[in-house]
Amino acid sequence: MSEETKTEETTGTQVTSWEEAYKAKAAQQSAQRAALSSGPKFLSFRSGILNVDKVPIPDNKLDVIVLTFIAENSYYKGKFDPIAIQTPLCYAVYNNLKDMWPSDDVQEKQADNCEECPRYQWNSDPLGGRGKACKTRYRIAVIPGSIESVQDILGGELRYATLPVTSCKDFDTFASKCEMVMGRPMFGIVATLSVVPDTKVQYRVGLTPIQAVPVELMPAVLKRIEEAEKGITYDYALMDDGAHLDAASVAKPLKK
Repeated sequence: MSEETKTEETTGTQVTSWEEAYKAKAAQQSAQRAALSSGPKFLSFRSGILNVDKVPIPDNKLDVIVLTFIAENSYYKGKFDPIAIQTPLCYAVYNNLKDMWPSDDVQEKQADNCEECPRYQWNSDPLGGRGKACKTRYRIAVIPGSIESVQDILGGELRYATLPVTSCKDFDTFASKCEMVMGRPMFGIVATLSVVPDTKVQYRVGLTPIQAVPVELMPAVLKRIEEAEKGITYDYALMDDGAHLDAASVAKPLKK
């Protein structure tokens, strides 16, 4: 073996070792941040800008794995204020239409259940039109989609987001595409989450399937789903940065 070949092999080994050490240290620090923080973490779409911890994401795109989702009905008193931090006056989270009732931490329940609530009826929107005063949205739970190993799945930071009312149909389309076109549930797909301008509703949040998660990584994904399902029912009392309020800002069309 020539000295040149030996040098190339040594260099290749050094690069591999450096990359592995880099990933291990990054995973360690990510886990350390999670251990030192409390409460759920969010992705924000406020003002049509995708950001994490108030840091804008380049190109308004992020590759993710959607672990789970849940529906939320939320009623905000008064007109949306893009500056003031607001929480819903009343809200409900649920997986079944039969289970729609205000969450335990709600102080001003508008009714005992959503089905009979006057705020949840058509034509109740105080801004006019035939819409409801109480809006239905989806909460989603995601982890980073840049995965190569089980550790990438287990160590990926779990984030939550509330989709705008106007993007819920797009989410349903994404889920159907995963199942019918790619033959996988949404948690078995790496997807690009993007925030794009829209002439009617300011912006939309979309998900585009990219590729299937390798089968050997699915046990780790299922483990993260258990964690996400416990956290996605979070109470608004845990919030203090307004990240969960993004969806309210796109409930109305642009003024012409």
